[in-house]
Amino acid sequence: ASAAAAASAPSRSAHEVVGDALSVGYRFFDAAAFYGNEVETGKALTAAGIPRSELYIASKVWTNAIYGGAAAVRASVEKSIKDLNCGYLDLCLIHWPVPGKHVEAYRELEACKRDGLIISCGVSNYTVEDYQELTADSGVNERPVVNQLEV
Repeated sequence: ASAAAAASAPSRSAHEVVGDALSVGYRFFDAAAFYGNEVETGKALTAAGIPRSELYIASKVWTNAIYGGAAAVRASVEKSIKDLNCGYLDLCLIHWPVPGKHVEAYRELEACKRDGLIISCGVSNYTVEDYQELTADSGVNERPVVNQLEV
């Protein structure tokens, strides 16, 4: 399909698109507060009636929460879980490595993991230097399971 055809295609909600994806077998869903798709994605996941254990749900903590510190990171994780209506996140990422703040934010993801809110912690859009800063911190107990890059 051409770019012009794609641009003129009717707009569909996240609920519709996720519902279609579920109906053809998709089970991994990557959401983010910043994308504005968590509530609709959660509605579609709930409506499908697929057992939670068969789904893999990822989300990301956006920079405003990272700037806000540990409590704001935890609140963002809890809101994502509520909006996605999923009970826990299989994977939660730091969306962008905010200078001077991302290490504290990652440590809070680890705390959320210890509390059962997250299964795995990861990062997104990290450079080698950001990753080295994170893993050199003595308060970081586990390396990220993924560095998701936007290309």
